[in-house]
Amino acid sequence: MTAKAGKWKGAPRTQHYFPAPITLVMVLLGLYYGVSALISWAAAVTRPLLWVETPCRIERFEIDAAPAKPVPFSPQISYHYVFEGKQYQAWHLGPYQDVTDDYSALGRAREKLAPQGVPAEGLAATCWVNRSEPEDSFLTGLNERPDGWGLQALGGLMIVSIAIALEAFRATQRRKPSEADSGRPHEILLGSLAATLLLSSGISAIAVSGMVDAGNAGGWPLTSARVMWSSVGRDFKGKPSLRILYRYEVDGHAYSSSRYRTLNFFAMDGSYMESAVRAHPGGSSMPVHVNPADPWSATVDPKVGWQWVWLLLSLIVPAASGTALWFMLRRRPA
Repeated sequence: MTAKAGKWKGAPRTQHYFPAPITLVMVLLGLYYGVSALISWAAAVTRPLLWVETPCRIERFEIDAAPAKPVPFSPQISYHYVFEGKQYQAWHLGPYQDVTDDYSALGRAREKLAPQGVPAEGLAATCWVNRSEPEDSFLTGLNERPDGWGLQALGGLMIVSIAIALEAFRATQRRKPSEADSGRPHEILLGSLAATLLLSSGISAIAVSGMVDAGNAGGWPLTSARVMWSSVGRDFKGKPSLRILYRYEVDGHAYSSSRYRTLNFFAMDGSYMESAVRAHPGGSSMPVHVNPADPWSATVDPKVGWQWVWLLLSLIVPAASGTALWFMLRRRPA
């Protein structure tokens, strides 16, 4: 027994490795946002396989504006169509929820069906019908936002890659000094840093594009607009939200918009919204910047202001991950 005990006395003990709790939280959070966005994107891509374009006729299309509601704008719409010999009636503008806080999105959708000045009622159109459930249909892809899904997917997957990089770095610190630049943890760290650099660069590109668009908005022509109403309401989460609707004309055609600030990377503070309502009460006139290439796109406040901080924040992660990757590649043995 003594010899046997001595035999096992020097045997290596198995070391169990457990990821840090913060890493698990980051991975789960990133996968939730990233995968849900990818699923939405995949649903939009595969829609032609599951839905079929079918002729329909519009019975009604009006835009309801209710500033007291959590989401103030919604389409009042109805249309009918015939699919496989059976007639159906539906009321859906987009494939998802039809309510929105962007009046211009509804205006554009209506203009696709009926040009300015032409009543939509009675017009022939095309709707998308679910092959397996023909009663399920919609008129246009109002709520399809591949750019929003892309940003959400990039952000979610970036969180996952950062979590993996942190955990791989933690694993390399547990290794012996002679093994610090070799082995699987090191390779995982390199790969996750490269993924973080790629994903965060995509987010930075979106941020730069938004800042450039905001800068261009300041050069749009000024047009006089009439404020229909303005107030500070509350969204579904109970947070204050600026509600404004104004109308203006471009080349003899009337347009409406609810956009006040060009960039909305960060929520407006209460004092900003209150001052906007005081400055532009219902019935007053004000100058607005209108995009000559898209008259539905207008803004009251084109200034970027302190939102340049968003651009700065979006550049920190790619700069940090790129620097770390560069140093690790330099230290990597040939």
